[in-house]
Amino acid sequence: MTIITGITGITGITGITGITEITEINPSLLLEARLAVDGPFVNAAKVSKEIKRYSNGKARMRAFVFVRDGKVCGYVEVVGIDDDFPTGAPSMTILKGFGHITRIGVVESERGKGLARELLDEAIRWLKSKGALGVWLDYLPSNESANRLYFRYGFSDIIEFKDLRNRQRRIAAKRF
Repeated sequence: MTIITGITGITGITGITGITEITEINPSLLLEARLAVDGPFVNAAKVSKEIKRYSNGKARMRAFVFVRDGKVCGYVEVVGIDDDFPTGAPSMTILKGFGHITRIGVVESERGKGLARELLDEAIRWLKSKGALGVWLDYLPSNESANRLYFRYGFSDIIEFKDLRNRQRRIAAKRF
């Protein structure tokens, strides 16, 4: 993992520990986070394009990265009010006006320490500030630890579908 320095957290604490929003000041931090969590499966060119969207202050997308002791530990990516549903999922008008958590991940050594909950909290704070009525996400039912987190957090399953790779997926949502 790469040591990151000079980060100012959303909480106003200057240093190298806390949640940081991806902005034009620190765009490469999202790539660092994806590499730390997802490893060699990261498409750097694709992430670079996404970084440009997240780092635009007017964009309806945001990414937040958690850094502890100078190391990237996890991230969450969120889209403000999002009415575009995954390919293979039926139109879900019941979720109109909801935000969408598109990705969330925590490095293996930091799992079970409440980091994903903190990242969800930050994403939801941002969504509420944008007027979202709730939040939705899609997930793989086989990811048991993530599933437990979502349901403890108050998400409820809405529908099950198969994605383009023919994997079973579910959409879960939480109203604010």
